[in-house]
Amino acid sequence: MNKQRRKRCSMKQFDVAIIGGGFAGLVAAIDLAQAGKSVVLFERAKELGGRAISVKKNGAIFDIGSHAIIKGGALHQIFQDLGIRMDGVSPGTNVSFLWNNKVTHMYKFIFSQNLSWSGKMEFIKFYNKLRKFDANSVPAISLRSWVEQEFNDPMTRHIIYAMLRTNSYAQAIDLGPGEINQLGGTIHVCSNFG
Repeated sequence: MNKQRRKRCSMKQFDVAIIGGGFAGLVAAIDLAQAGKSVVLFERAKELGGRAISVKKNGAIFDIGSHAIIKGGALHQIFQDLGIRMDGVSPGTNVSFLWNNKVTHMYKFIFSQNLSWSGKMEFIKFYNKLRKFDANSVPAISLRSWVEQEFNDPMTRHIIYAMLRTNSYAQAIDLGPGEINQLGGTIHVCSNFG
């Protein structure tokens, strides 16, 4: 903020000062302004969004915080009430992550020495199950129970849990399929680095 604008801001009286331009700060500012209050919002970063932003570093995009909004959840409802349409995508299988401070593609990791031979076979089994997934055939048990019954390799289980958490946007591995379905799904918001 330039000096003149800062001076004008500091001389004006506001009903409310909001600190932080993340989702909560932005929604609070909009609600208060719509209720007739004069609002000033302070944000330390160069852009709004709080932890719901991404940064690009060395060719990789890193989410600072969560980029998923639960359909039917409070934030989704607030956005709908404000007329904000959230477009997103479902997470794909073309996944990379950090491993030993290096960006590692999922398939390179799976076929590296990080997994035992049996772990590799179990992950391939899991991937094939995903490709042929039929929601009606899911047993009425928690994700954790299903993973523990189907897979023995601890590292494979951890990878599967990470993928399930990302796709359900919850620490939902102890919920059954019906309970996860009640969460309503997610909207995974994309960052644009054009």
